[in-house]
Amino acid sequence: MRVAVYTPQIVDILHGGTGFTLNIMNVAAQLGAPCQVFTAQEATISEADGHYGGLECVQRREVFTESLVLNVPGNVQMLLPNVEFSLRFRLEQMLAAIHSYEPDVVIFVGFMSPLVYRLFESYPIVGLSLHALPPIAPVDMWLSADPLGETALWPGVPAPKLAHYPFRFWPKGQAVPIDRAKLQIPATAVVLITTGYRLDTEMSEPWRGQMLDFIEAHQNVHWLLIGIPEGQPVSDLPARSRIHCFAPQVPLESWLATCDIYINPPRVGGGGTVGMAMEQGLAVLTMDGCDGGDKVGVWATATLDSYFERLATWSANATERQQVGAALKGQFHARLDISSTQAQDGLLQACQSAIESFKQRTGHRYA
Repeated sequence: MRVAVYTPQIVDILHGGTGFTLNIMNVAAQLGAPCQVFTAQEATISEADGHYGGLECVQRREVFTESLVLNVPGNVQMLLPNVEFSLRFRLEQMLAAIHSYEPDVVIFVGFMSPLVYRLFESYPIVGLSLHALPPIAPVDMWLSADPLGETALWPGVPAPKLAHYPFRFWPKGQAVPIDRAKLQIPATAVVLITTGYRLDTEMSEPWRGQMLDFIEAHQNVHWLLIGIPEGQPVSDLPARSRIHCFAPQVPLESWLATCDIYINPPRVGGGGTVGMAMEQGLAVLTMDGCDGGDKVGVWATATLDSYFERLATWSANATERQQVGAALKGQFHARLDISSTQAQDGLLQACQSAIESFKQRTGHRYA
């Protein structure tokens, strides 16, 4: 089965769409399927700032090619355009290149793209959305993390068939912890960790105030905040010796491995680092109804009161939090690990179902 992957934008391994694309390439390589990636770099528009009437600007993100590597034996085959050409030209260029490649199936990694409408006319399409919703584009199969996801959401877009596919993360393996002594944290301390690039807005009240009260009341607890740009402290967060603020850290796994509990604020996102914390065997504290809560399942809490009651229990009981961490690590490998045999089988089945769907909707005799 020859696979083409189309994604609107390639940047680097830390970019969500790029990371998902590389993971799909990893799975295709495991299956022995030829795979090539195509992108029109849709978010990059020459002289885009000229379209704004104010002080807004668009920061162009360059492709960091050194990070575009597979986790399995094989080469990364990607067709990147010259972004000095118009977007219309680049879309036509990618369409022609995909036609020349003659794929058996196209996997769309993204949320929306005008090119997918053209590809849908000629190929079976599998959609891997970057969000919890199906792509705003016609696809035959939607790789949904939610087994009961709603498919008929977008007017004028055919409702895809749903394939339950929760696998999103390539495992990093057990990381070597950061030495706590270098962080001036006692070896016997209970260390909490929260990460994110928007913590200033995501750590909102009343949660922030309750966290500060908890730290004040538990003298053996230290709290790491990772993702705060140097010189830009979180507003209204007092300087305390047991609250440690750091800029974004790579690799983050080593910082997670040195901690005891991952603290996910009540926010929409956070699922990426929740998954990373689960793999490292941390107990994860998060509320339900969000990306992080979806990852941990039954361990998500429904209210702030139960959230902080569980935090107090885990902080006082090392055995219980370690048992929860071990269970979440097992859940990571069972439900989220895209390197697994289940992930390979699921992707292959989704591609085969997309081909059958294409035959039915076109009457095409597709080999």
